[in-house]
Amino acid sequence: MVPFGCDMTPSRRDRFGYWLDNQFSRGTTTLIRILGISALLLILVAGLVLWIGDVAVGNDETGFIEGVWTSLLRTLDPGTMGDDQGWTFRAVSLVVTLGGILILSTLIGVLSSGITERLEELNRGRSTVVESGHTVILGWSPKLFTLLEELVVANDNQSDACVVILADRDKASMDADIAARIPATGSLRVVCRTGTPSSLADLGRVAVSEAGSVVVLRTAEHGDAGVVRAVLAVEARPPRAEVPIVAELADHKRAEVLQAACRHPVLPVISEEWIGRITSEVCRNPGLAAVYADLLDFDGEEIYFEPIPQGLTGCSWGELVASVRDGCPIGLVGPSGDARLVPPSASRVAEGDHVIVVATDDGETRFHPGSDASPLSTPPATASAAPEPPLALTVLGWNAMGRRVLETLGHQVPPESQVHVLVDPNSTCPNPPGSLGNLSIAVTTGDTTDPVTLARYLGSAPSDRILLLAPTDPDLDSAESRVLLTLLELRMLLSEGTPPPVIVELLDEQDTALVSGVGHEEFIVGERLTALLMAQLAENPGLVRIFDELLGAHGADPVAIPLIQLGMSTPLSLRDLRITCADHDLAFIGVRTPSGLHLNPSEDLVAGLRDDPELVVLRRVPSTSPTSIR
Repeated sequence: MVPFGCDMTPSRRDRFGYWLDNQFSRGTTTLIRILGISALLLILVAGLVLWIGDVAVGNDETGFIEGVWTSLLRTLDPGTMGDDQGWTFRAVSLVVTLGGILILSTLIGVLSSGITERLEELNRGRSTVVESGHTVILGWSPKLFTLLEELVVANDNQSDACVVILADRDKASMDADIAARIPATGSLRVVCRTGTPSSLADLGRVAVSEAGSVVVLRTAEHGDAGVVRAVLAVEARPPRAEVPIVAELADHKRAEVLQAACRHPVLPVISEEWIGRITSEVCRNPGLAAVYADLLDFDGEEIYFEPIPQGLTGCSWGELVASVRDGCPIGLVGPSGDARLVPPSASRVAEGDHVIVVATDDGETRFHPGSDASPLSTPPATASAAPEPPLALTVLGWNAMGRRVLETLGHQVPPESQVHVLVDPNSTCPNPPGSLGNLSIAVTTGDTTDPVTLARYLGSAPSDRILLLAPTDPDLDSAESRVLLTLLELRMLLSEGTPPPVIVELLDEQDTALVSGVGHEEFIVGERLTALLMAQLAENPGLVRIFDELLGAHGADPVAIPLIQLGMSTPLSLRDLRITCADHDLAFIGVRTPSGLHLNPSEDLVAGLRDDPELVVLRRVPSTSPTSIR
C-alpha cells in the first residue's frame, strides 16, 4: 500500500540514473564507450561555442576546427589553460578542463579496474581459448600426467601443438602440479582452464568444436556418470565429424550405450577389463609386461599402418612378410578399418589393404618384391612343443580386478590348474568363487603384510607364480603402502633359491621408482597403462581396432617361445625369422635376451644371438570369454 500523499512516480532524474547504472553494470567496454562519447560531446560543444561566439584564441580568429582542437588539448592537459586570455575563452576552457579531469580520472579508474579484473579472470582460468586442431582433456585424475608425458613425446616434431585441460580445479594449482611433474613440455603448449567438463558454456571456452581430439578422464568423484555427461555435452557442441572422443569408463555396457547414442566416433577405454587381461597374460607368460608397455608408449617401437605397393596386391601373407624390410609385420587392415592380426600364411592381400607393422617411425618400412622376397623353400620343421602344464598361482590380496584376472585365466589355462588366494581380514571385496573354468580356487583369510602369516601360507601352498594385488581401500595411500610392505616381505622370504615370478599391481606410477631395480618383479600400473592407451587413441583413432585385437580376449597375444621350438638355430637373419614365424601362424616382433627385451631388433642384433634365445611373437588364441576394450 502506498502511503497517503506520497508520489511513487519516478522522476526523469531517477530514470536517467537507473539507465546509467544499467550501462555501468555492463562492464569495462561499455564504460569506456560512454566516457568516449561524453568527451566527444564536450569537445564538440566547446568548439561550437568558440566558433559561434567568435572567441579569439590568442590573437587569431577561431574557426570550428580550431575550436575543437583547442578544446581537445585542454581536455587532455589541464595545464594548457594557464596562458589563456579573455574571460569568455577562459570560462569555456575552465568548463572543458574540469570536464576533462572528470572524464580522464574516471577513464583511468575504469581501465585500472578492467585490467585488474582481466588478470583475475586469467588467474581463475575463465578466459576463452582460441585454438584449432588442439587436444582437449576433460577432467583431472592421476592418469593426466602420464597422458601429458606421452603427448609431449608424440608431438615433439610439431612446432605449435597444444593441449587444453578443462577441470573443476583452480588454474594456479593445476599449473603448479603440471610444472612439478613435467618440468619440460618441449614444443607442446599446455593450457589449463577452470570449469565443469559437462558445461556447454565451459566447453565453448576451450574451443571443443575446433579440437583435433577430445579425451574424457574418469574421476573418482563422478565415476562413469561424469564421463557420460561430459561426452553428451561434447555431442551438444559437436566437434568436427572426424574428431575422436576417447572416453575412460569402468562398465562395458555403458560404453556400448554411449557409442550407440552418439553421432560422433566415441572410443571407450574399459580400463579394468583389459588391465585384467594383461595381468592374466603376464601370469601365464611372465616377463611380457614390458611388451605391452613398449607397444603402448610413444618412446621406442610403435604400431603403424603402411600402404602396400600395387605389385604385392593378391600375394599371400607369407610372401608379403618376406618382402618387408625395416619393421615387423603383424597383420593387415582393410579399407573399412577391419584389422586382422596374425593372418594365416596362405591368406591373400586385397586391394586397398595396409600392412600393420611394429617399427621405430612412421614411413620407414620398405618393400622388396621379387625373387629375393620369396619365402624359404624348405622351412624348418617345427619341434614338438611340450604341452602347457597346469598353472599353480598364488594371489596375495584381493580387489575387483582379481575376479577379471581369474575369469580370463579360467578359459585359457589347462585343466587341474589351481589358484590359492590370501585375502586380508578387513577386505571389503567379496570372496572369489570356488572355481572358474579350468581353475579350482581356494581362499584363506590372513594378513598379507605379516611375515609369519606369509611364510606359513607360501609353505603350505607352493606355486610357480605369485600375483600381488592392491587391496580395496578408499585410502589409496594406505592400499599402496600395504602392497609395498608385502612386496618387501616377499623379497625376504624368497631370497634363497630360485624364486617364482612375482607380478605386482601398483596404483601409483611414482612408486615403481621406490621398488624397481632391486628385485625381479614385474609391475602392472593400471593408471599408466590406461593413460598410454588413451594417448595412442587420441593421436591415431584407427588403432582402436588393433588394440581391440591385441587387448581383447579373442585376439592375438604376445608370447615368448624358445628358438628351438621353431626348429631353428643360430646364426639367424631377420628375414628367416619373419618367414618361419609366418609359416607357423605367428608374427615375429622381437627377442628376449639376458640384456632385456628388444622389439623390432636390428639385423646385427639378431645375427649376434647365440645359444637358445627366446623369440617374442604374436599368436592368435581362441577364447570363450569375449572381453573387449570397445
